[in-house]
Amino acid sequence: MIMLNKKATVLLLIALGLGQTASVSAQNGPSFQFTEASLGKLLKMPDLSARLASPDNRRFAYIASVAGKAVVVTDGKQGPQYDSIVKHTLSFSPNSQRLVYAAKRNGQLYLVLDQQEQLLTGELTPPAFSRNPLLSPDGLHFACILKRNNKVVVFRDGAESKTYDGIVFAGFSPDSRRFVYTAAVGTESFVVVDEVEGKRYHGVDLPQFSPDSKIVAYSAMTDGGSVAIINEQESKVYPILGSITISADSKRVAYLGTNAQKLTMAIVDGVEGKPYEGILFSVKFSRDSRHVAYVATHTGQTSFVVRDGVEQKEYPLIFDVVFSPTDERTAYVARKQVGDVVVLDDVEGAPIKLIDARSLAFSPDSQHVAYKVVSGNKELVGLDGVNGKKYQEVGYPAFSPDSKHLAYLAREANAWRMVIGQAKSAAYESVLNRESVRFDDSGAVYFIAIRKGEAFRIKCSPKTS
Repeated sequence: MIMLNKKATVLLLIALGLGQTASVSAQNGPSFQFTEASLGKLLKMPDLSARLASPDNRRFAYIASVAGKAVVVTDGKQGPQYDSIVKHTLSFSPNSQRLVYAAKRNGQLYLVLDQQEQLLTGELTPPAFSRNPLLSPDGLHFACILKRNNKVVVFRDGAESKTYDGIVFAGFSPDSRRFVYTAAVGTESFVVVDEVEGKRYHGVDLPQFSPDSKIVAYSAMTDGGSVAIINEQESKVYPILGSITISADSKRVAYLGTNAQKLTMAIVDGVEGKPYEGILFSVKFSRDSRHVAYVATHTGQTSFVVRDGVEQKEYPLIFDVVFSPTDERTAYVARKQVGDVVVLDDVEGAPIKLIDARSLAFSPDSQHVAYKVVSGNKELVGLDGVNGKKYQEVGYPAFSPDSKHLAYLAREANAWRMVIGQAKSAAYESVLNRESVRFDDSGAVYFIAIRKGEAFRIKCSPKTS
């Protein structure tokens, strides 16, 4: 008798298209209850796209028309009236606690933060590569890019930056304490970190902070090519360079660069990897920052994952690789002539007609993989190689913190419901954020829905005995 360890058993079951699902509620009876809270009757909405749910799916805001004036309604409460709300400015802070937008009244521009006005002088520049205005992750700081007489400034927390010819990106650090933006003077571009200007270049890419907020990284164009800049320290020059990645522990940096033969390499911690015809997407670090993976191509005809320098099996096409939260496992969707397959730790699952690779998700314990499947004119959620019930549409699946429950939004008979195992919520005409469902630390999941002209916040929480 051949004995298999736990990991090998999981891989074998997935390869056979069976999967281990007994411990996930997609196969168990109802274990969740649904609590509905009204967020008010909807007022007239001239633009149905101007409505949004907060990142945690607990709050709801939209632009309405009242007596010929524009107002923002947040969680059922009307804000001040304006002549207009500036398009594409309505947004929640990343922590969902605050709401910001820009509005006009009597020809004057206002920044409105939690329904409190602040007069602005100038015009907002159109959104380019960041929101404008924007809020810090903790919601305590704001910034916006203003245009005056063909010049631009950053207005942050009541203070203004220097005047520049152009600014196309601005962003806060993960800890909300630092701020970065790109600026241009004439034909030169540079990055400004905490109001300190960096070296000037022919062009700069969008800067990013490391997870610990201590590193600022970006690429820039010089006379001889492109360089990576890590805290203002330049790499060697490459003909083309981009796609910088910083590891979760903020100690490692990777980026892509080309050589004189126009081949692409992954440069990890300053060390060049094997050159390839191309590298798709960016380099990925594992959650523990120890391992590296990326998707490379041969002659544009096949692609394969390179993990820690070792090339894996070739496929006609591979979508981006994903590391698991623990155990340093990898998963990706590969396209074959017989259909798409999920490849988990280099073991193929059964062919499926079409998988939405963006939906691929590991459970927190790394033992399960879920994804969205498109089957003809129907959609469904797959779990460990087992296809779920078919619906008209489904959103992206999300696992609970204990990895025992899988939740997603689904439309059946033109009505949307939250599905958790065999439990289903009430029916709604529409839902928001269907591709960003997530559980909170308590094991509850929320969503915003609309039914008969009324908005609701629905809480799905585990039943208590």
